[in-house]
Amino acid sequence: MMNDYLTVKEFAAAAQVSHQYIYKITGTQLKPFVKKINKKTMIHRDGLTTFFEPATTVESVAQRVATSGVNSLQPVVEKVAQPNSTNFSTETGEIAALQKLIAELQQDKADLKKDKEYLQQEIQKQSELIDTLNRRIDADGKRMDSLQVLLDQQQKLTLVDKAAAADITDAGEAAEPANKQQSFFGKIKNAFKS
Repeated sequence: MMNDYLTVKEFAAAAQVSHQYIYKITGTQLKPFVKKINKKTMIHRDGLTTFFEPATTVESVAQRVATSGVNSLQPVVEKVAQPNSTNFSTETGEIAALQKLIAELQQDKADLKKDKEYLQQEIQKQSELIDTLNRRIDADGKRMDSLQVLLDQQQKLTLVDKAAAADITDAGEAAEPANKQQSFFGKIKNAFKS
């Protein structure tokens, strides 16, 4: 049972990481594997296979043991030397699934890129249409202003014509009584002349 637990230094050497990193994750990821023995933090060797990629060869683990000067890693070396074939087939299936997902995501990315280009073209067309409509609105506004000026001039002319017609009518009414008087006097003159 004691051989199943490694010190933080031994665990770090086997995982090829710093002992500071191991201390950092003992309260989180490695918490189920941590045990205090004689006031020392010990980590069960199953934590290696759970969170760290085991070395691929016995020689690489042996080299780590030799460089670290730690002799208590022999159980870890034996465990690494015996690859778990069920994990390998599961990992291969997961890799295939991930590769398929990557291919799908790349296709989605390509489709989204095409959609983006199409939408940018549509936005460009709509912008051109808006510009054309704005130019038409400006031209129509100028025509409306011209028509308003012409309408104002027409109304002024109509008022002038009505005033002139009223003056003529007033002058005609004033001339009519004079014509009637002349014709009356003309009649009298004519009466005396005869």
